[in-house]
Amino acid sequence: MPKSYRIRLVANADGTVVAENEHGARMVMGPSGPDRFSPVELLVVALGGCSGMDFVDLMAKQRRPVAPVELEVTAEREPGDAQRLAWLRVAYRPEVDERDASKVERARRTIPEKTCTVSRTLMHRCAVKHVVESPRAAG
Repeated sequence: MPKSYRIRLVANADGTVVAENEHGARMVMGPSGPDRFSPVELLVVALGGCSGMDFVDLMAKQRRPVAPVELEVTAEREPGDAQRLAWLRVAYRPEVDERDASKVERARRTIPEKTCTVSRTLMHRCAVKHVVESPRAAG
C-alpha cells in the first residue's frame, strides 16, 4: 500500500498558517520574514531537505560518508503574473577529494532520477485538486 500524507493546517487572520503533521510536529508559515518561511520558501526547503537527506544516504551507501554537507537551493519566479517558479537549482557542496568525484556525480544523478520524491514530483508534475468540504466536527 502506498504511503500517504495528511497535514492539518489552520489559516489565520494575521496571514500565518499553522501546520501539524500526524505525529504532532507543528510549524508556522506566513509572509517571508525574520521569524518564518513563506510557502514558496518551504517548497524550496522541501526540495533541498529531500535532496540533502538522499545525498548523505547515497554517499554513505557508497562507503564515503560526507555528513554534514552544505546545500544551497535557488529558485526564480516566472516573470509576469504566472504565479509559479520558472526554475529551481540544487547545489551540493561536499567536502571530498577528487578520488570521490565519480561517487558524488553518481549520487547527484540518482537523486532527481530515482530517490527524491520532492524533486521527482516537481519534475514530473502531480495532479492537484482543490475542493471545499464542510468543517469537521470537533472531537
